[in-house]
Amino acid sequence: MTTNLNYALSTGGTYIGSKNDGSTFEWTPTSCSTNGACALNNNTVAGSGMWYYNWYAATAGEGKASDINIDVDGSICPAGWRIPPNYSVQTNLSFGELTNVYGATTGGGATSGRAGVLLTYPLNFTKSRCRYNGGDPDSGTHGYYQSSTATSQTARSYYLYISQNNNTYPQETNYKSYGFNIRCVAL
Repeated sequence: MTTNLNYALSTGGTYIGSKNDGSTFEWTPTSCSTNGACALNNNTVAGSGMWYYNWYAATAGEGKASDINIDVDGSICPAGWRIPPNYSVQTNLSFGELTNVYGATTGGGATSGRAGVLLTYPLNFTKSRCRYNGGDPDSGTHGYYQSSTATSQTARSYYLYISQNNNTYPQETNYKSYGFNIRCVAL
Protein backbone atom coordinates (compact mmCIF):
# COMPACT_ATOMS: atom_id res chain seq x y z
CA MET A 1 0.00 0.00 0.00
CA THR A 2 1.26 3.44 -0.80
CA THR A 3 -1.10 5.11 1.68
CA ASN A 4 -1.92 4.65 5.34
CA LEU A 5 -4.85 2.51 6.41
CA ASN A 6 -7.95 4.59 7.21
CA TYR A 7 -10.70 2.49 8.78
CA ALA A 8 -13.15 4.56 10.84
CA LEU A 9 -13.60 1.94 13.55
CA SER A 10 -16.87 1.76 15.44
CA THR A 11 -17.51 -0.33 18.53
CA GLY A 12 -20.76 -1.43 16.90
CA GLY A 13 -19.04 -2.53 13.69
CA THR A 14 -17.74 -5.92 12.63
CA TYR A 15 -14.62 -5.97 10.48
CA ILE A 16 -12.71 -8.54 8.47
CA GLY A 17 -9.16 -9.02 9.69
CA SER A 18 -6.34 -10.78 7.87
CA LYS A 19 -4.07 -13.57 9.10
CA ASN A 20 -0.42 -13.81 8.07
CA ASP A 21 -1.25 -16.97 6.10
CA GLY A 22 -3.74 -15.01 3.97
CA SER A 23 -6.92 -16.27 5.66
CA THR A 24 -9.46 -13.88 7.18
CA PHE A 25 -11.53 -13.64 10.37
CA GLU A 26 -14.23 -11.37 11.81
CA TRP A 27 -13.53 -9.07 14.77
CA THR A 28 -15.06 -6.08 16.54
CA PRO A 29 -13.22 -3.31 18.43
CA THR A 30 -15.16 -4.26 21.58
CA SER A 31 -13.39 -7.65 21.53
CA CYS A 32 -10.21 -5.80 22.47
CA SER A 33 -11.51 -4.53 25.79
CA THR A 34 -9.75 -7.19 27.86
CA ASN A 35 -6.50 -6.65 26.00
CA GLY A 36 -6.02 -2.94 26.61
CA ALA A 37 -8.93 -1.70 24.53
CA CYS A 38 -9.08 -0.73 20.88
CA ALA A 39 -9.94 2.72 22.22
CA LEU A 40 -11.67 4.82 19.62
CA ASN A 41 -9.71 7.89 20.70
CA ASN A 42 -6.64 6.06 19.40
CA ASN A 43 -8.34 5.39 16.05
CA THR A 44 -9.53 8.86 15.10
CA VAL A 45 -8.93 11.29 12.29
CA ALA A 46 -6.55 14.10 13.13
CA GLY A 47 -6.49 17.48 11.43
CA SER A 48 -3.97 16.16 8.93
CA GLY A 49 -6.43 13.48 7.80
CA MET A 50 -4.28 10.68 9.20
CA TRP A 51 -5.68 7.70 11.15
CA TYR A 52 -4.14 6.24 14.27
CA TYR A 53 -4.50 2.73 15.73
CA ASN A 54 -3.19 1.32 18.98
CA TRP A 55 -1.45 -2.07 18.83
CA TYR A 56 -4.57 -3.93 19.91
CA ALA A 57 -6.62 -2.45 17.08
CA ALA A 58 -3.73 -2.92 14.59
CA THR A 59 -3.64 -6.62 15.44
CA ALA A 60 -7.45 -6.84 15.22
CA GLY A 61 -7.73 -7.76 18.88
CA GLU A 62 -5.39 -10.76 18.50
CA GLY A 63 -2.52 -8.98 20.26
CA LYS A 64 -2.77 -9.33 24.04
CA ALA A 65 -1.44 -7.10 26.79
CA SER A 66 0.51 -10.12 28.08
CA ASP A 67 2.20 -10.89 24.72
CA ILE A 68 5.99 -10.71 24.74
CA ASN A 69 8.57 -11.46 22.03
CA ILE A 70 6.05 -12.65 19.45
CA ASP A 71 4.82 -11.61 16.04
CA VAL A 72 1.02 -11.53 16.17
CA ASP A 73 -0.73 -13.43 13.37
CA GLY A 74 -3.83 -11.23 12.99
CA SER A 75 -4.09 -7.70 11.66
CA ILE A 76 -6.60 -5.06 10.70
CA CYS A 77 -5.20 -5.14 7.15
CA PRO A 78 -7.41 -6.36 4.28
CA ALA A 79 -7.21 -9.96 3.06
CA GLY A 80 -3.85 -10.70 1.44
CA TRP A 81 -2.07 -7.99 3.44
CA ARG A 82 -0.42 -7.76 6.85
CA ILE A 83 1.24 -5.31 9.24
CA PRO A 84 5.03 -5.48 8.91
CA PRO A 85 6.82 -7.21 11.78
CA ASN A 86 9.83 -5.85 13.63
CA TYR A 87 13.31 -6.28 12.17
CA SER A 88 14.05 -9.29 14.40
CA VAL A 89 11.34 -11.36 12.69
CA GLN A 90 12.99 -13.17 9.78
CA THR A 91 10.85 -12.17 6.83
CA ASN A 92 11.23 -10.05 3.74
CA LEU A 93 8.10 -8.17 4.84
CA SER A 94 9.64 -6.64 7.99
CA PHE A 95 10.28 -2.93 8.53
CA GLY A 96 13.97 -3.77 8.95
CA GLU A 97 14.17 -5.51 5.59
CA LEU A 98 12.12 -2.78 3.91
CA THR A 99 14.40 -0.04 5.22
CA ASN A 100 17.53 -2.05 4.29
CA VAL A 101 16.34 -2.72 0.72
CA TYR A 102 15.59 0.94 0.12
CA GLY A 103 18.83 2.12 1.76
CA ALA A 104 17.18 3.86 4.71
CA THR A 105 19.10 1.70 7.22
CA THR A 106 21.92 -0.79 7.35
CA GLY A 107 21.47 -4.02 9.26
CA GLY A 108 18.20 -2.86 10.83
CA GLY A 109 19.82 -0.22 13.02
CA ALA A 110 19.36 3.52 12.93
CA THR A 111 20.79 5.33 9.92
CA SER A 112 21.27 9.07 9.90
CA GLY A 113 19.43 11.20 7.36
CA ARG A 114 18.37 8.37 5.02
CA ALA A 115 14.59 8.41 5.55
CA GLY A 116 14.07 10.50 2.43
CA VAL A 117 13.92 7.30 0.35
CA LEU A 118 10.92 6.17 2.43
CA LEU A 119 9.16 9.52 2.08
CA THR A 120 9.14 9.48 -1.74
CA TYR A 121 7.65 7.31 -4.49
CA PRO A 122 7.05 4.36 -4.50
CA LEU A 123 6.71 4.02 -0.69
CA ASN A 124 5.27 7.46 0.17
CA PHE A 125 5.66 7.21 3.95
CA THR A 126 4.74 10.40 5.77
CA LYS A 127 5.74 12.22 8.91
CA SER A 128 2.27 11.99 10.29
CA ARG A 129 2.33 12.34 14.06
CA CYS A 130 0.83 9.84 16.48
CA ARG A 131 -1.51 9.79 19.46
CA TYR A 132 -0.16 9.46 22.99
CA ASN A 133 -3.06 8.88 25.35
CA GLY A 134 -5.40 10.69 22.97
CA GLY A 135 -3.22 13.76 22.28
CA ASP A 136 -0.79 14.68 19.51
CA PRO A 137 2.81 14.98 20.75
CA ASP A 138 4.18 16.90 17.78
CA SER A 139 3.12 18.80 14.68
CA GLY A 140 3.84 16.19 12.03
CA THR A 141 7.63 16.37 12.02
CA HIS A 142 8.04 12.68 12.91
CA GLY A 143 6.60 9.45 11.47
CA TYR A 144 5.32 6.49 13.50
CA TYR A 145 4.18 3.14 12.03
CA GLN A 146 2.84 0.13 13.98
CA SER A 147 4.51 -3.26 13.67
CA SER A 148 2.92 -6.61 14.52
CA THR A 149 5.63 -7.55 17.02
CA ALA A 150 5.48 -7.38 20.82
CA THR A 151 8.69 -6.59 22.73
CA SER A 152 10.09 -8.39 25.76
CA GLN A 153 8.12 -5.96 27.96
CA THR A 154 4.40 -6.70 28.28
CA ALA A 155 3.25 -3.11 27.82
CA ARG A 156 5.30 -2.41 24.68
CA SER A 157 5.45 -3.18 20.97
CA TYR A 158 7.85 -2.29 18.16
CA TYR A 159 7.28 0.40 15.55
CA LEU A 160 9.09 2.12 12.66
CA TYR A 161 10.13 5.65 13.61
CA ILE A 162 11.19 8.40 11.19
CA SER A 163 12.76 11.33 13.04
CA GLN A 164 12.57 15.05 12.36
CA ASN A 165 16.11 14.83 10.94
CA ASN A 166 15.18 11.93 8.62
CA ASN A 167 16.87 9.31 10.77
CA THR A 168 15.24 5.88 10.43
CA TYR A 169 14.70 3.52 13.38
CA PRO A 170 12.91 0.27 12.35
CA GLN A 171 12.96 -1.24 15.84
CA GLU A 172 11.84 1.48 18.23
CA THR A 173 9.50 0.54 21.08
CA ASN A 174 6.62 2.27 22.79
CA TYR A 175 3.42 1.52 24.66
CA LYS A 176 0.86 -0.74 22.99
CA SER A 177 -1.86 1.76 23.88
CA TYR A 178 -0.37 4.57 21.75
CA GLY A 179 -1.95 5.21 18.36
CA PHE A 180 0.30 5.03 15.31
CA ASN A 181 -0.26 4.82 11.55
CA ILE A 182 -0.54 1.50 9.75
CA ARG A 183 1.09 0.67 6.44
CA CYS A 184 0.06 -2.78 5.24
CA VAL A 185 2.33 -4.93 3.07
CA ALA A 186 1.20 -7.59 0.59
CA LEU A 187 1.69 -11.24 1.57
